[in-house]
Amino acid sequence: MSTPQKFRKKPVIIEAMQWDGTPEGATPIINWILETGERSAMRATPGDWIIRGVQGEFYPCKPDIFEATYEVVGPPATFAPGGMLPADPRTTRKAHLAKLARLGQAEGINRFEETR
Repeated sequence: MSTPQKFRKKPVIIEAMQWDGTPEGATPIINWILETGERSAMRATPGDWIIRGVQGEFYPCKPDIFEATYEVVGPPATFAPGGMLPADPRTTRKAHLAKLARLGQAEGINRFEETR
């Protein structure tokens, strides 16, 4: 082919969280990524959206590109205050951190620390 073709992005639904640049704001994003088993490094700057793509991959997206590319399709997920936790009150933060620690040990990571 000697000339470029035009393409339209397929209408796929992704999940995303915006990072506010603070350690407190990073905690729920890190927990979300760790819960999926992802262990690759990522560099994001304040304001970036962290996207989970159609194959489960995570990547940052600049706010202006995100706004031009995506629109809200449903209500945000419900999480307990203070982090990326299930809203079920029977699940405590301590139990959640213990789950993350077990996940980390299985992956050869020595410990997880709460940032609060």
